[in-house]
Formats: sequence, structure tokens, C-alpha cells
Amino acid sequence: MSSLVSAVCFAQSSSPGFEAFKHVRAAADDGAPDGLLRIAQTADGYIWLAGDALYRFDGATFERIDWPQGSGKRRASPSTLMVSDRGELWVGLRDTGGVAVYRQGALRDMHMPDPPRGLAALAQAPDGTLWASSMSLDKRLQRRHGNQWERVDETLALPRGYIMDLIPARDGRLWVALSAENGESGTLAFLDPTATHFQTVPVALSGRPKIALDHSGALWISDATGTRMFLDASGKRKQPAISFPPVPGVTRAALAFDRNGGLWGTTASVGIFYIAKPYAPSAGPAAQVSRFGAANGLTSDTSYAPFVDREGNVWITTESGIDQFRRAAAQQDPAISADPEHGLSMARASDGSIYVGSRRTVFRVPSNGPAAPVLKLATDEISMCTARAGGVWVIEPRGQLILLQGTRVRRFPGYPGGEARIACAEDASGRLWLAVASGTLLWRDAAGWHRAGGLLADLKVWDLTRTQSGDLALVIPPDIALLHGNRLERISLGQAGIGTPWALMAGNGAGSQDLFISGSAGLARKRGNQLRHLDERRFPWITWVRTLQQTVDGKTWLFSRAGVYEVATADLDRAFDDPHAPLPVTKFDALDGLASTVQQGGFMGQQSAVGADGRLWFLNRQGAAFFDPAKLQPNSMPPPVTIRSLESNGGTWRDPVHVVLPGGTRTVNIAYAGLSFTVPQRV
Repeated sequence: MSSLVSAVCFAQSSSPGFEAFKHVRAAADDGAPDGLLRIAQTADGYIWLAGDALYRFDGATFERIDWPQGSGKRRASPSTLMVSDRGELWVGLRDTGGVAVYRQGALRDMHMPDPPRGLAALAQAPDGTLWASSMSLDKRLQRRHGNQWERVDETLALPRGYIMDLIPARDGRLWVALSAENGESGTLAFLDPTATHFQTVPVALSGRPKIALDHSGALWISDATGTRMFLDASGKRKQPAISFPPVPGVTRAALAFDRNGGLWGTTASVGIFYIAKPYAPSAGPAAQVSRFGAANGLTSDTSYAPFVDREGNVWITTESGIDQFRRAAAQQDPAISADPEHGLSMARASDGSIYVGSRRTVFRVPSNGPAAPVLKLATDEISMCTARAGGVWVIEPRGQLILLQGTRVRRFPGYPGGEARIACAEDASGRLWLAVASGTLLWRDAAGWHRAGGLLADLKVWDLTRTQSGDLALVIPPDIALLHGNRLERISLGQAGIGTPWALMAGNGAGSQDLFISGSAGLARKRGNQLRHLDERRFPWITWVRTLQQTVDGKTWLFSRAGVYEVATADLDRAFDDPHAPLPVTKFDALDGLASTVQQGGFMGQQSAVGADGRLWFLNRQGAAFFDPAKLQPNSMPPPVTIRSLESNGGTWRDPVHVVLPGGTRTVNIAYAGLSFTVPQRV
């Protein structure tokens, strides 16, 4: 047995089209079996794998299931798997092993009287009939009624060729895809429930065709000419045709559909492919076919079987191991690259569009759209903040002040001195404020730029932001300050219990006037004249919060070094007001697909924003990423708990149900598992 949890390699997929997925892999050198041909999941929740032997996987351990001693079939390796309508695992075997079923903790022979040299597929029709196809041209198709097996390829007039796929439809029709003996052409045939012979469908196929039924019952075909819907759910030819070009180098493409309707395909030679929206092909269908291979982290380009488990995770078996793709909670935008030297900047315009600055380029993210470059800059070091007149301000050191409104660009004289910027904000009166590296404050009005005087001249500003009322909030360690028009209010944090202040964040919930202050030891909330705090002794995760957003659905999102945390805003308010109130929290981190959480602390200014479409954008070490709360798919399915084995007095019982131990037994070892595969480390 081999452990997956400690050895598995986690990697955010780098191939275009796969950004929305968290990729997890276990190769042979990670402890996984290699040469995995088939995959299935039984009703009890276990995942089963067919390779050099049969393996049972619980999310942490690959358990080899051998034949019982004395069975005479120990050399018969599995070639195909099927889960019956009773939830049992049926196993097709090589080396004339026939068929076995896993029952009561052991493989049991189902006594196929004259098995072929190897079985390619098993399938069960709605009426319970079991079908078995051969890997070769001998005894190509067998049928099991009740407990009786019979060879039927000749009596049912099955067309000539190797059986490539065997799929029963909901109405009982059996679909069969065949490849000619010379491999140059294919045939599609079907057998209706009461028919006495197969019928051939008049359609041109290349060699080694594969077929699949989607969730609606539509029939899809994939061969050397491409992947296409052949019949819709009503059994009619799809018009206009939905068709996608082949992946160059594909040998044979097995298909599966995920719970969102996405189409996944293996190739047996050049990795896998994925079509996110197969029912809505664009003018350029080739662009919709995304590819992922060994160069992107797949265990092998020799990929065999795609499979979707009960929780919606997509699995791929390969020559060298197994891969899993699951929906990532957060998604990096591929257009916006990281800049570890200068950092990224961000601002939200009044129309809800998001602007991000990275590597001398400003990108605009419209509602429900991708990031697109709108402005080239002369420097990497910029500050960005919301402009009251619409759009955003872009401030370049030793350069210009830019008002960017969509693609419209207006330029003004830059600030004096050219000192490195920290952050900017425009207050309710229209003054644009800028903190520079020395801690000095500058401001701009219609008359131009000014250096702050009076009490403001003595401040050493670490960061600044605009409150919901339009005041200026300043971090001036060890305290903070508010500028109400021309009146400065300094607020001591000595009794706040949050340590050194790190960031200021204006609450942006409905009607909120709150101001949040993050520190090294907790989080404070200023509401009116009251300052209350949550410290690390009560909630250890609430330190070093870098940025915060509140959404219309009543959630508060907190982004910190350790992860991203989602809480109910009402619960957060209650926790501030009641020192004994709990604060239920959902954490997102690398296990959920986060490539990174927040930028380094030295990069100031706005770090997150909520777009008009509801997406939560945030800056991190890998660039810019977003959560889409409307599309988050929490796993609400409770993991079934099962006892894998019981050991006592030198005996072992796999899947024990009724075990009677002798009197005086003092030691019992029980191995159990909680069968969830979305994030098994959290079970």
C-alpha cells in the first residue's frame, strides 16, 4: 500500500483553458500504481483502478486487491471495470480469466464458461443484462441473462471488426463502435432491446472510433476526424452539426462529460483535451479545444480513461499514474503576469470595472469579461486609485498623472520630486492624495500639486485609503489617522490589541461606514467612535490580513498570508460585539487551487476589489486572481465512512460486516476511511 497524501505533487495548471482547475497528480514515483487502464467508483465511495492488478483507492492509500489464495487466477490481471446496478464492482480479466465481482471483501469468479483471451469492456443494460466484449476478434461479444452466459456476436449479426466501445442507452438500446481489422475505418451499430440482430448506422468513421453519451443522452463520436455530437437527445442528427477538430497525434479518444457539461478526452498518445462549452461552438471551434500534457504536469502523455466521480472531480488514468482535475476556488488571470520586483497595482472604477497594473501595462477587466490591456506605461512603478469622475488615476514616479477611463487617456503633470510612490486616494472634495516613500503626503487640486503642511507634514505615512464617507484614512505606525476634510483625527491603537498596524480597509457592505485595521496580532473595527478588536488568541487565523472585501450576499472575505477566509458578515459583526461569540470560517488555500494568497507586504495601495459582475479580484505573488462566488461549488456531500479492514489474533478481515472474535481477545486494529476525493486532506 502506498500513501498519496504526503507524496502527491500539487500544481496549478499552466495550460490555457485549464486555469479554472486545480490539478493533482500521483505518478509511479509518488507511490501510485502505473499502467492504469480503467477507473470506476462503487456505491460505497471507493475508487477502483485496473492496472497490473486491481487497486482500491480511498484518497490516501492505494490498496492492492489480489485473488484469494488457491483461486487459480492470481495471474489474471484486470482489463476493464464496471459498477453494476447493485453498486458492485465487476472486473473483466486478461489471460482467459473471464469475469469477477468484488463481493464481501474478495474477488469472486463469475464463471464465464468460454472466456476470450481478454475482455475490453463490460456494460449493463437497464433491464440488468450484462454485456462483455473481447479485446480481440475471438468471442467478440457475450451476454449474461440471469446466471447464464452466451456468445452472441454471430447470432446477433454484429458487424465485423474490433469492438472499441460498448454503451447501453437509457432506452435499452446498445450502441457499439467497431474498428476494421486493418484499422483504417470504423463502424457504428446498435441493437434495440427486442431486436434479433444489430443494425449498422450509415456514417463514415475512421479507425479506432470511440463513443459516449452525455448527460442528456446525446451520442458523441470521436475518431481521427474529430469529436462531434452525432445524435441529439431525441435520437436525431444534430443540425447544425456540433463538431470539433481532432487533436494532432491522437491515437484513440475516450470521452467523459463533467457535471458542468464540459467534455474531457484522453488520446492514448498526446495527453488530454478539454472543451468547456461543447454545446456552444464558436466560429473557431479549434480554439475551444484546450490541451494538457506531460509538459504541463500530466503524469504521462499516454492517457487512457477519463472519469467523473460522485463529487464532480475529473480523473485521468495514464501509463504512469493518475491525475485529478477539480474546480479551483480561485483562478489566476493568464493575461496578468507577476512582478515580484515592483509589485502590482489595482483600482476599481465607479462602473464596476477593475484596473490592474503589471509590468508597464494597465489591464481593464470589464463585467463578465477577461482582462485586456488598455495602456502602456514608461515605468513599472505606479500607483492606482479610483477617480470620482469615473475611471482610475494612474500615477507614475518622475512621469505623468493619467486619468484612464476605459480606453480614453487624459494626461496631467506628474507630482514634484519623483520620489517613489506608496499609495493614492481621492477624497470626497476631489483632492487626490499621494503618499511617497519618505512618508510624506502630497495632494493635488485644480491648481496643481501641493506638499501637505501643518500637522500632516509631521506624519510618516505607511499606507492610505479612502473611507466610504470620502475621508482619508492613514496608517502612521503605531497608530492611524483620519482626515475629515481639513481636520486631522489621530487614533491610538495602543489598547486595540492588534499589534503593529499593517493595512486599512474600508467596509463596503450595504450602508457600511466601518473601517477595519489589520495588525500583526489581530483585526480591529472602527464603527463610529467605538474601536473593537479580534485577536489571535481568540481566532489564530485573523492576523496579518492584507485586504478585505464585503459582498452583497452578506459575506466578508479576508485575504492574509496564510490563506483566504470567508465569513458571514453578520457573524463577523457579532464576534466584534460579543467576546464569546463564535466566528465560523471557510478557509481557501493551495488545496483549493490558490496559486498564491497576497502580495508581499511592501507593496501598498488597494489589493482587492469586487467587480460589477460579483467577482472578487485580488493581487498575489503570481499576478492577479479572482473568486467568483456565484460559481463556487462547495462540496456538500458528506463523505461515507467505511471500515477497510479489521486485524486481530493474526487474522485480517477486509470490509468486515459480521466478525466473531474468540473470547479473551485483547487487541483489535481497525482501518477506516472517510471517502471524499475533493480535498481528502481535510477529511
